This record gives sequence, structure tokens and C-alpha cells, in this order.
Amino acid sequence: MTVYNHVAGGIVFTGVFCSLFNVNIFESEYTITLTVLSSILPDIDHTKSLIGKLFFPLSKYLSVRFGHRTITHSLVVFFPLVFLVHFIEDYYLGSNDYYLIFLFGYLSHLILDMVTIQGIPLFYPFNKNPCVIPANQDLRLRTGDVKNEGIMLFIFSILTFTLQPLFANGFWSNYNSSFNTINHISREFGNSNRLLEVDYDYKYFGNKRTGKGFLVNAANGQVRLIEDESLVVITENQNTIIDILDFRKTDSVLQSVELVFKKIKVDSLNSLISKKYIINSSIYSDVEINYQGQKNIYFEIKELFNPPPFENFIVENSEVINIDNKIHRANLIIQGKLNERREINDRVVFIRSKVKNASSYEKDKLITELNSLIKELKGINIDHSELRSLYFTKNNLPKNKALLFTGKLEILSFKTKT
Repeated sequence: MTVYNHVAGGIVFTGVFCSLFNVNIFESEYTITLTVLSSILPDIDHTKSLIGKLFFPLSKYLSVRFGHRTITHSLVVFFPLVFLVHFIEDYYLGSNDYYLIFLFGYLSHLILDMVTIQGIPLFYPFNKNPCVIPANQDLRLRTGDVKNEGIMLFIFSILTFTLQPLFANGFWSNYNSSFNTINHISREFGNSNRLLEVDYDYKYFGNKRTGKGFLVNAANGQVRLIEDESLVVITENQNTIIDILDFRKTDSVLQSVELVFKKIKVDSLNSLISKKYIINSSIYSDVEINYQGQKNIYFEIKELFNPPPFENFIVENSEVINIDNKIHRANLIIQGKLNERREINDRVVFIRSKVKNASSYEKDKLITELNSLIKELKGINIDHSELRSLYFTKNNLPKNKALLFTGKLEILSFKTKT
């Protein structure tokens, strides 16, 4: 078979089988180039072939050592090359598509050569007998036959253009979209990371609803769409009659992003959740607040688009509260000492009034007690410096402070596929 049919047939064969794995060979110039090269690579053992001319030293060696349609057209080379491409891809390119394109591209060449009269020794060098499809020689193609080659090229060219939707969306996407149900759109959502745009037309309790939105979740008989900055939920039940639920892939990739935050103000938190689809979250406030009827310090937001904002509550500064407690304790201590001093002073005045009229014996006792009280009175020191320091610190602190939040958000993000 000529190089033109190997290229055209390789594109059709590789495109169809790669569509089963949601791989589009027309996605980039690299994938289509790999398709073309892999579909003609087995002919590297022929010095006059296109690939043989590009790698002439290698093609000449293979041609002299093995001949045309031998080792490069056998499984003994096919499988090691596929494993080699897969290894290089995993360790150096980080992709999982190229080895599939190479596998089906190379395989297309072998199969197309098998439908020719000559066939290929698929199990070379263990068995040199040619493998052919079909067994009837009259039904196989003759290489170089202009008429047959022209018909095949025409068929492959037509298929390349008519199968573009299959290549672009993948086999299973086309399969699922044909059923027009929530179950099949859920399968597509689970199998593809591409952002899906959905057209819907359904009746709910007899009320007709139509529109278009981007699919953000599909599970448990329910699809969730974002349409004009609002969430549309379509649930599969006896009250829902679906007429249209058609989807198509966009150029964006749907991915979840985790945002971790610590001690942020309410405005910053509201900015993070505004107009976002929240998959899951764990949010802690530093004091107990009321949010959507729930009074707590811990809040969860799940599977919700553009959730209600948190209110900017006024939170009393805990440092001010602590200082007020210290001021209260300091005042109690000072007041206790003042009371103690007052009681001693009253006793001293009383004793002095008694000394003048007391007998000699009682006078000695009263003077002894008086000296003891005066000594005790001198030992009572009232220090206001700590209290003044506390008042100074309190006066320089804000009475209220900002409400702070800590936690993490898992949000849905749309990233343009490159």
C-alpha cells in the first residue's frame, strides 16, 4: 500500500480507536504528527520510502540485514517500541496519550499491509509465513494498483472529514450524548475532565424550563449547572420530564483547587467564596457566630455555588476583656488594703482616747498595742503603679477587633486547555 493510504488510513484507524480512550489525534500539531509518523514507521526498512529517506542510514541497514516487510512489520518490534514510547512518555513527558497514538498508528500500518496480496510475516523471525486478511486472495488489495489505491484514498479522506465529531468528542461522549439522559451525562462527567456545556429543555411539575449552562457536578440522578451566575439543579424523578439534555465539550479543563487560609477577615473570606462553586469546605471563626441559622465556630459549605456571604460581626477585643479583669482584681486588692488601713486608724484613734484616763497597768497594755498597730500601719503599702499601667494599656487598645477566619476551601476551577 502506498504512503498516502498509509497516512490517510492511519489517521482514520488511529482516530477511531483513540476516540475510545477520549484521545483526539487532531488536538495539537504534535499528536497529528505522531499519528502520521507512526503510521509509516514500519516502512523504515525500505530505502525508497518517505520514512526510509528521512532515516537513510538506518533504513539501509535494515533493508540489507532483513529486507522489506520483515522485522519492522512483526510483533517482535511492534511491542518493544510501544513499551519504549510508553516509558519515555511516563518519565519525561508526563502524558498518557502519546503511546496510544503510537500503538494504533503503527498497528494501522501492519493491518493495512495485511490486506494486500503479499501480506506480512507478523511473527517474524519465529515464523516467516505471511499473515493476510482476508484468506481469499481475490478480496485483497494489490499494492500499486492505481484504481484500488485511489478508491481507498477517497474512502479514507471522506471518513477523515465525516468522523471529525467522533475524533473531537470521543466515542463515549458521542455515545452518552445520544441517550439524552441524566445517567449518561453523569457517565460523561465522570470519564472526562473537560468542561461540558449543556443545553437543557425539561418540564418540572408541568413548568417548562430551558437554558444553557456549564456542568459542575453530576451524580445520584442529579445534574448541577452554572448559568448566568446562578445554580441550576435538574433532578431525575417522576415529576421531571426531560426533552433535551445535550452536552458538548469545551476547550477548558475542569479541576478542583484547594485554598488554605489563616486568620483572614470576613471581607477576604467573602471574596474567596463569591461566585465560586464550593465543592467542600472547613471554616473556623475565632468566636461563635450565626451563619445561615447555625450558631457555631465551625461551618461547612458543600456543593454550592455563590454561597451567602458571612456578616461582619462586631467582636469585642479579648485583650481588653483580660485587662478589665486584671484592673478589677487590682482594685479589689487596693480597696482591701484601704479598708484594712481604715480599720487600724480607727483602732489607733480609739486607743489614744483611752490612754489619758487609763490606769498604769492598762496604760502600758494600750501603749504596747498602739505601737504594734502603728508598725502594722507602716507596713501597708498601696501601690497604684500597676493599676495606672493597666489603664494605660487598655486605653491604647481598640475596644473591638476584626472577626477572623481560618480553614480551607475546595473550589471548582475552569482552566483553558493548552
